[in-house]
Amino acid sequence: MSEITVSKQHKQAIELHQKILVSANLAQQNIWDMCNGLKTMRDNKLYKELGYPNFEDYCENEVGMKRSNAYNYISIVEKINPENVQSIGQIGMTKLSLLATISEPEQAEIAEKLDLENTTVKQLKAEIDRLKGEKQEATDKSIDYCRQLNNAKKDADYYKQQADTSKESYRNIENQLAEEKNKNFKLTNKVQELESRPIEVAVAEPSDNERRLNETIRALERENIKRNDELEAEYRENEKIVRKQLEDEKQEALRRQKEEYEERLKNVQTADGTSDDKDVFKAYFSIAYDSFIRMLDFAKQSQDKEFFKGKVEHLIEALATQNINL
Repeated sequence: MSEITVSKQHKQAIELHQKILVSANLAQQNIWDMCNGLKTMRDNKLYKELGYPNFEDYCENEVGMKRSNAYNYISIVEKINPENVQSIGQIGMTKLSLLATISEPEQAEIAEKLDLENTTVKQLKAEIDRLKGEKQEATDKSIDYCRQLNNAKKDADYYKQQADTSKESYRNIENQLAEEKNKNFKLTNKVQELESRPIEVAVAEPSDNERRLNETIRALERENIKRNDELEAEYRENEKIVRKQLEDEKQEALRRQKEEYEERLKNVQTADGTSDDKDVFKAYFSIAYDSFIRMLDFAKQSQDKEFFKGKVEHLIEALATQNINL
């Protein structure tokens, strides 16, 4: 008795399932037409011909649909390109709503990958979430790369400011040395002037004032010579420090640039360690172009622009020759 009951229930379940599928298919075939109809009614304001002042009143009174639902249906028509989705009437409202949350290129990508008519809502949602995750990851990488470039630019600006400060210090030291040399020159001329004066025969020995003046002059000469030596020693020491600092900064910048380029090349490799020739070429091209632009920026800031201009022209000619022989 129990087996007969189960068989009847199973038969009833199969029949009901088939009926549900037929009804669902009929409903799905009319979804796209309904969405298009609502959009046309709203855009052309045809609801006024039916005596309604606005689209919302028409939907609630004539269609029995809330304003939010009507606009959700319209958004499906506006956001989904029928050319990207085959058998659009067989897909269903839930799947269409999911597809409307992504861009047209992404819709085409998913439609090419999945059989939308036979794919479940859960599977479609998982694929859309995966696609959005990849897009967000790419966006995050792009933002991170831009942030790194911005930090590198800030570092370069800081190092340039430090170099400018060092140059300004050099100029100040040079100005001090020039002032000290000028003072020494004036004092030397003063001594020579005093020494060239004729000695009065009547004066047996110089007066106290003359002795004090001569002692003061000699003391000033010794002090200026000492100060001049100290400034020159300080200048040479600062020059060594700054030269080493600039060299270290240059080496660090080159190291970071090398790591950046190696990372770019590494990113074009696939999971099995291989890489596509076009992707590798694009990576090399990006690296070469970036290095060339940095080289030009460096040359523009240099005081010997003509020298670097000639070098760049020779490089371009050499690259052109290599390209012909490619």
